[in-house]
Amino acid sequence: MRKTFMKKALTCLSAATLLCAACASPITAPVSASEVPVATATQENTIYTGKIGVDYAITWTYNPATETVTFSGTGSLMNADNETTNMDQFNTIIPSGSSIKHVIFEEGIEDIGWIGDTFFDFGFYYDSSDYTVTFPEHVGKYYLGGVTNVKGLYGSQVYYDLARYKGVNFEPTGIAKEPLYETSGTCEEGATWKYDYATHIITISGPGYGYYGWKMPSEAIYGYKLDPNLTFPEEKDEENGWNKWLYDHWYKTGKSPVYCYKDSQYAKEYEICCDLLDKKIENAEDEQERVFYTRIRKKFNAIYLDDGSLCGDINMDGFINLTDAVLLGKAVNDSITVTDAQKVQMDCNGDGDISADDMLSLLRFLTHKIDTLPENAE
Repeated sequence: MRKTFMKKALTCLSAATLLCAACASPITAPVSASEVPVATATQENTIYTGKIGVDYAITWTYNPATETVTFSGTGSLMNADNETTNMDQFNTIIPSGSSIKHVIFEEGIEDIGWIGDTFFDFGFYYDSSDYTVTFPEHVGKYYLGGVTNVKGLYGSQVYYDLARYKGVNFEPTGIAKEPLYETSGTCEEGATWKYDYATHIITISGPGYGYYGWKMPSEAIYGYKLDPNLTFPEEKDEENGWNKWLYDHWYKTGKSPVYCYKDSQYAKEYEICCDLLDKKIENAEDEQERVFYTRIRKKFNAIYLDDGSLCGDINMDGFINLTDAVLLGKAVNDSITVTDAQKVQMDCNGDGDISADDMLSLLRFLTHKIDTLPENAE
C-alpha cells in the first residue's frame, strides 16, 4: 500500500486495536489471531478481498484494474472513537504502491467515518476529478476529508447534506427509494409546487398563489421559478405603498434567486417595491435608517426568464445557481471545455476576461452580496 496510508494505519492502530477495533462497541472476550478473518486474493482476476466491521460482517473488495474498493454487507465501519476500523488489512494484502481512486459503499454500510486520507493518497499535487466516493441511500455518519466528487441518489441523505457545499460535485446514480422529502405538493394558498433534483429549483404554478409548503432544508433550494399566471393578494401597505403580502413573504426574506417573467404580477410589484425602497434609501433621515433599508434592498433578487441569455447561467438552462458556480470553477481551472456562448455567460465581473474574479462575482450574487450580473457593468 502507499507509504502515507501505511504510516497513518500503523500510527493509529496498536497491536491490541488490530484484534478488537472492528467492533463499534467493546467486546467482552479477546479475539485470537486465528479467529480474525484474513483478506485473500483470487489469483484468476487479482481481486483482493477481506472482512472488517462489527463482527466482520462487512466485506471489502479491491480491484486493481479499476482502482476501486467496494464495501458490501451490513454494519458500521466506525468504533467508539470515530476512527475507521481494521484498515490495517489493506496493508497486509493490497500490493505496495497500489492506487485507490474510487470507493463504493453499498447499501447496508453505515457510520463510515473519515474517508479522504483513509483511502486516497492525494499527495501534494493531485487532480481531484480522479477520485470519487459512491454512497448508498442510507449512510449514517461520514466525513469526506477533502473528497470533492461524490456519487449518490437523488433525494438521499447525502444529496441533501452536500447541497450546502459549493466545492463538492454531486453525480446522481438514480433516485432514492425512500426520499427524505417530498418533491411536489400544494401550497397552503392553493398553488402547486414541484422540486427539481438536478437544478435544486422549486417551480410554483397557479391557479392561486403560494409561499410555502415544502419541508426540505433551505440549503437544498437554489432558486424559485414562478409561473406567470400566479396571482397574489392585492393588499397594499398604507404607509409604504408596496404590496404588503409580497413584501412580507417574498421580497424581504432573502430567499434564493426568484425566476419570473417581466409581465407577471410578481415582477411588476417587485419593480414598484424596488423603486420605493431606493427612494427611502436616498431620502433617509440618518445613517441608521439608510443602512436599514439598504440591507433590505440587497435581499431582493428577481431574475427575468424572458431576458434572453443570463450572465452567470454557465450551463445555459435558464437558471443561475450553484451548478453554474461549479462549472465556472472548472472552466477557470481548465478542467472542462466550454463553448463561446458559455464564455459570454462566464464574464460575471464584466471585465472581458474569464478568471477567478468571475467566480467571486458569481458567488457574491448567489449569496445576495450583489443583486446584478455582470457585477461591474456600466
